[in-house]
Amino acid sequence: MHPKWLSERAAPHYNDYMLALLRQRLENTSPLAVDTALAVGLALLVMLQVWTVDSLLAGKPPMPPGTPPIGAQVTDAFTYLLVAGCFLPLALRRTNPLIALALSTGFALAYALEPRPPAFALLGPMIALYTTASLATRRRPRWIAALVLAAVLAIPLLAASQDMRWLRESVSAVVLMSASAFLGDSVRSRREYIEALKQRAMDAERTREEEASRRVSEERIRIARELHDVLAHSLSIVTVQAAAAETLVRRDPEKASESIRHIRLTGKQALAEVRSVLGVMRTDEGGARLEPTPGITDVERLVTPIRDAGYQVNLMLNGDLEAIPAFASVSAYRIVQEALTNAVRHASPRHIEIHIDASDALRLRISDDGQSTAAVLDGHGIRGMRERIEALGGTFAAGPCDNGGFEVTATIPLGGTS
Repeated sequence: MHPKWLSERAAPHYNDYMLALLRQRLENTSPLAVDTALAVGLALLVMLQVWTVDSLLAGKPPMPPGTPPIGAQVTDAFTYLLVAGCFLPLALRRTNPLIALALSTGFALAYALEPRPPAFALLGPMIALYTTASLATRRRPRWIAALVLAAVLAIPLLAASQDMRWLRESVSAVVLMSASAFLGDSVRSRREYIEALKQRAMDAERTREEEASRRVSEERIRIARELHDVLAHSLSIVTVQAAAAETLVRRDPEKASESIRHIRLTGKQALAEVRSVLGVMRTDEGGARLEPTPGITDVERLVTPIRDAGYQVNLMLNGDLEAIPAFASVSAYRIVQEALTNAVRHASPRHIEIHIDASDALRLRISDDGQSTAAVLDGHGIRGMRERIEALGGTFAAGPCDNGGFEVTATIPLGGTS
């Protein structure tokens, strides 16, 4: 009965809580203690069965001659000892299942050799065989069950029975032992199947996490590369224009004012591109304002501020730039942008040449006559350009020219990524 303070609605929750608490305590209990309690309980229960049957048959009149004995011919302390031997080894059924099966089967066989009171002594070997089959490997239950069944079939032969009752008992024992072995093997198979499902789920989860981590890493590298290309190029132009304005501010204020105007425009353009990149990062896919991505057809936007800064830039185009796929056009634009940035920042050239050929593949060559340094090859810009081209299945090279200066070459196949 539930306490009075429990309402009818709260009572089912109280029952669930108590069942969960009992289940948790049973799970935390030592398996040896649980199996020992089971073995002792079953042994006492079957001993009570033997005593009850022996008491009931003791008051019956003797059977007519030729009637098969169904009562107890031998009932002594040894009988109860054999019953105990059938079940007490079950205390070891999970720690040493084979020993428990051998002992329990041996005592059950000994119990059947003499005409003793009917008792379910076969229950002990059945439980032991079930446990052995459920804990064994995939093939072991078969030969274990075969050995036990052979022992069961040998019982009537050893008992030298003179009637056909042994056939009925043998068939019954074989069916029960086979059912125990089959049930134990089914439990083992189901447990292995569940473990396989758990392992597959863990592998799938680990794969998803690795894939997510890889995508985050690739996206981080892509964003860092975009920001580097935008900021490095714009800041390089701003630096050159500021230096020119500082030189001309007194000698030619009008040209100094024009350089300052270029600084303002370059900074405004760079700020817009950075905001566009950050906007994609900070908003959902449908909420971001997407600006048109510059491509190789916009290369004049890169050349104009360089020329305004006083550099001689020769731009040579060949082929239909409008027909270049977007994946190649955007990457080519960034390659030219980064090459010009490196030239302005590190080489201090007088002349820069840009060759763009789109006749079959997209070929780029950006060269200058400045003084190249080893720092250019170790920077993020060269690494970023190489990553872009290799991701598209193209070829990339950068290094000093034989006659001085620095050269960047790249080839992008127009058929798609490899």
